[in-house]
Amino acid sequence: KRPYRYLPFTFGYDTVDEGLRSLGTDIPEGIFEAGKKRCDEAASGLKDAIGNTEIQLDYTAVPRPLSLARFLLERGFDLTAVYADAFDPDEQKDYEWLAANHPDLLIRSTVHVQGRRPSRSENKILAIGQKAAWFTGTEYFVNMIEGGGLYGYSGIEYYKGGSLIPFRMDTYDTSILREILYNCIAHQDYRKREFITVVEYDRDRLVFKNAGYFIPGTLENVLSSDSPSSYYRNAVLAQAMKNLGMVDVAGGGIIRIFKSQIARFFPLPEYDLSDDHVQVTLHGKVINQGFKNLLLNNPGLPFEDILSLDAIQKGKRISDEVSARLVTKGLIEFNGTDYEILSSVFGNQTDGVSERQEESEEVPQEGSENQAGFKNSDYRELVMDLLRQRGPMNKKEIVEALSDAFPEDYDEKRRIIKVQNLISDLKKDGRIVTIGRTRNACYSLDSVR
Repeated sequence: KRPYRYLPFTFGYDTVDEGLRSLGTDIPEGIFEAGKKRCDEAASGLKDAIGNTEIQLDYTAVPRPLSLARFLLERGFDLTAVYADAFDPDEQKDYEWLAANHPDLLIRSTVHVQGRRPSRSENKILAIGQKAAWFTGTEYFVNMIEGGGLYGYSGIEYYKGGSLIPFRMDTYDTSILREILYNCIAHQDYRKREFITVVEYDRDRLVFKNAGYFIPGTLENVLSSDSPSSYYRNAVLAQAMKNLGMVDVAGGGIIRIFKSQIARFFPLPEYDLSDDHVQVTLHGKVINQGFKNLLLNNPGLPFEDILSLDAIQKGKRISDEVSARLVTKGLIEFNGTDYEILSSVFGNQTDGVSERQEESEEVPQEGSENQAGFKNSDYRELVMDLLRQRGPMNKKEIVEALSDAFPEDYDEKRRIIKVQNLISDLKKDGRIVTIGRTRNACYSLDSVR
């Protein structure tokens, strides 16, 4: 039988401390105290946000519902019921504390026959867990199962500091839907005699499309401008819509759309400006938990970094320069096949410098030549030649084999990033394949597979 350590998902500080100390690592005492302080501050902020709103929770949301119940009641939250049919013996102390201090707390069964006809309240109730949401009939609930993989002080801080505050998260922000649709109407090229189309895919992705080229030229022109263009293709129509309160002729609608998605921790809108049409795709759900957590824990994250992280979560290519900046900041890492967004970064990222190390020197843009005169196409051919001659190789081996081909001022980190991007390009072109899924994955020519 393999040895193991049991670290329970709990909201009790003493149990968290005990679990972390059982790992045998020398953790400074200040780490525990700092974690407790952050959690208390997050809970206090949450209490200010939701006030005396009634709360009910169920056993599917967290592995130890009584531990969460005690945590909430100790801090003044109005928890009135727990839905569960049995409790873990490890929760006995929490059960006894609740019985002694809050005997009015209801324990409601989820399998009893009367549960088929739940007594649903007209009051606003915040449900923690799907069963509690169903039994109460509330629209406001925390959609979490088995703790959502959160653990320890960072998990408690996230759970209290962010996940409960948005009582209700609609799939789409209706004001943004109107913004996009009204832009389609005001900018439609009616000479083409086409319809404006709005199509929903999988109930969580809307695609708007109107005829006519994008007046600002590129999306970058809009996002980088402090004064968005106020020019409308149909000026009279736009003025009429403004008089009706439908649009703001002063412009800035696209930026508002981006800010709304960021505030909801959702993917950024996508603009396809090809073929003299404007197509906008709006996502209505989280597609990458790491991206969501970074936005949640780092409200000051620079907009340019958010744009790059959004590209990564959608599997799009980023330049060496951008990837180097994000790696240095600790926002992403390479997992052997692709970039991975790190969700455990906390703190202010606005200065562009991580606490551990300074920003690396600028990395050449794609398509440029290095000091030896190599272009990216040359590097790709070198990698292909290596794999033809030596067979499957891992990333480290490729970096070492190309060491003489890199400019003299390339340090180890920049070499690794360069090779990562070369591998990504070759994979997307279908020229190489990955063997294995760990950080020691190897790469070979597609013909070898």
